[in-house]
Amino acid sequence: MGNFKDLMTIIKKWRQSVWELKRFTRMNVTDPFRAVVADYGFMNCEDARERMQLRGVYREYFGRGADEMRLHEACIAGNLGSFLESVLGRSLAVSPNLLRNSYPLENCPYTGMVTDSVIECPESALDQVKAFKSGDEGKESVVIPIPDAWDEATTKLLYERAAFTVTG
Repeated sequence: MGNFKDLMTIIKKWRQSVWELKRFTRMNVTDPFRAVVADYGFMNCEDARERMQLRGVYREYFGRGADEMRLHEACIAGNLGSFLESVLGRSLAVSPNLLRNSYPLENCPYTGMVTDSVIECPESALDQVKAFKSGDEGKESVVIPIPDAWDEATTKLLYERAAFTVTG
């Protein structure tokens, strides 16, 4: 893993979802981590055959020793299809529609990131949440304030995505 040092600097709180994708391609499990489903196109698969084909594309990518962080950057830029075609040097064995995701997102610094525990709260309640969290006996929750100025649709999208990618 050429980028392992970068991963280890943030592993206590954050890691890029590409590491969960790489782990999924090496494990004998049927379903990927929820963030991988959202970030790397598995949500677009209609059946197990498409999931296996998509997994095969990523296995080939990692099998070539290709750079994990370049794939992560393509993911959060919303360019998975064109990036993978350029690296693998051919048209892909999956439909380009499978490689769609909701990126890029503006003003979202945690795009494509995974953490074990997140607390989302309105910006106006941040001090109260931090006070509550300080009594949480050292749990490594990450607090993400949602700007009070965000419109309802943006806030709803964030809550829905968080509910979809929750791990526990």
